[in-house]
Amino acid sequence: MSPPTYALAPRPEEKSGASSVDAERLTQREAIAFERLAGDEMLTADLIDDVAIELLDWAREKIRTWVAATAGLDEEEAWARLEGQLQQLRRCLRRTSRISASSAHPQTTLKAQLAALDDELAHDVEA
Repeated sequence: MSPPTYALAPRPEEKSGASSVDAERLTQREAIAFERLAGDEMLTADLIDDVAIELLDWAREKIRTWVAATAGLDEEEAWARLEGQLQQLRRCLRRTSRISASSAHPQTTLKAQLAALDDELAHDVEA
């Protein structure tokens, strides 16, 4: 299955008073980061469409959060941080996809896997 194509929805500025240039920079980072991830067909290849969309929607929200945390960084610093996070996210999503695809109830399994991933990734960010 080919990954769904997403258009990023406009989002509110991350902090009050942020310039439109800063908001645009964050939007571009988010789009690039998500495209890098969603372009990996192996993430969703074995999933039915509804499950694949849910997986990518969850990933997009995770990326949005991480990109927002780079608001005060220049591009080099931001991407140095994001690259490691995206690599970890890709590994986690491949594992989650594989487990969900092999389940008799892929949607239910995905929801449980994503809840566990939220905990795992939150722990890793704090460490």
